[in-house]
Amino acid sequence: MIFNDLKPEKYDILNIAGTGGAGADVVFVDKQGKLFKIEVKSIGGGFNSFNRELSYAAQNQASGNLIFIQVRSAIDAGNWLGKFRGSRKSLLQSNEPSDIAKVNLYRNTEVIILNELGEIIEKRQKIFMN
Repeated sequence: MIFNDLKPEKYDILNIAGTGGAGADVVFVDKQGKLFKIEVKSIGGGFNSFNRELSYAAQNQASGNLIFIQVRSAIDAGNWLGKFRGSRKSLLQSNEPSDIAKVNLYRNTEVIILNELGEIIEKRQKIFMN
């Protein structure tokens, strides 16, 4: 399973969810009970779908963990990730507690983007890097 290569060392599989379930799709656990979650998204639509799915996954499904996104080969995933980040600049400048919490989620959650051939087109990175 490819996800074994993405989890931290010394974590074992705890759960693999079916389609449409709540929470992360793949959950690993270490001996202390700490969880590592991977949410898998397959996005066939445009940027608005990407924007919505990445935001939801970071806030509700794999917060502080990893989001694995598959898009069509024709997509400029780097551009989409840049637009996602750029559309949230006001969050970075906000002092509102809810905005600060969202920024921290984005800073602590990683994303990998692949095309439909399984080729990595955006390597593993934090959603917000600063």
